[in-house]
Amino acid sequence: MRIKEDEQFMKNNYLKHGLSNFYLSLQPIVSFCEEAEEIEMYEVLLRSSITDEFPNIEFSQLVYDEQGNTFFLNWYAEKITNFLSTYSKIKLTFNLHPIQLSYAGTWTFLNTMKIFKKNILIEITEHNINISDSQRYYETILPESLKRIQLLGYFIAFDDVGIGLNTLESIDFNINQIEILKFSLLPFEREEITYKIQKAQKWAAIARGKNKRFIVEGVENKKLSKQLIEAKIFLQQGYLWSNKELKIK
Repeated sequence: MRIKEDEQFMKNNYLKHGLSNFYLSLQPIVSFCEEAEEIEMYEVLLRSSITDEFPNIEFSQLVYDEQGNTFFLNWYAEKITNFLSTYSKIKLTFNLHPIQLSYAGTWTFLNTMKIFKKNILIEITEHNINISDSQRYYETILPESLKRIQLLGYFIAFDDVGIGLNTLESIDFNINQIEILKFSLLPFEREEITYKIQKAQKWAAIARGKNKRFIVEGVENKKLSKQLIEAKIFLQQGYLWSNKELKIK
């Protein structure tokens, strides 16, 4: 019994220490109207204070462990609550990995945060999940979870459409719960700009056809942004606006 208590203590300390190396960066999502731009919302991005990049390995270790997920979301809730209590007019989008929807701690988190539901958009990331019964997850657990999120009063976005979990088939299957489709140009960063515009236009047309809002991520320069505007894609996000990012330490 003592050994298990010691192991649990060590695990808790490890989790707390890992979280101390994280911070949140708020990346602007910009809306254009007659070429005038304004920040409509911010995406909350997890960052390592050591590398200033997304801590992919550490994050995966946390969310594939139920206790780790609870520690992480408790930390996350405190940061977001403090921020929105001060900046009540700002709207945020934040990501949930599909595996997180299977944990009780995630639903405790969403229930706790629903006092800010008018300020929050939930993005379901594209990550495939590493569990034995993945088919049941995609056909039952995910749709039921999206309906549950919607009933809590949140709007839902599908992140990085066309990649991983967030296929056109999955979008169609869950269409009544989705408010926004987000498409990233980052996987095509080495492609010509005309190719990027064509890919964005394809998904913009899909979003319009389903009466959903559409955001393009990965807008790195003014030339690309201008051509997206000419293609009538007015919600944009990316490095171009990095000087307007906010940080939550």
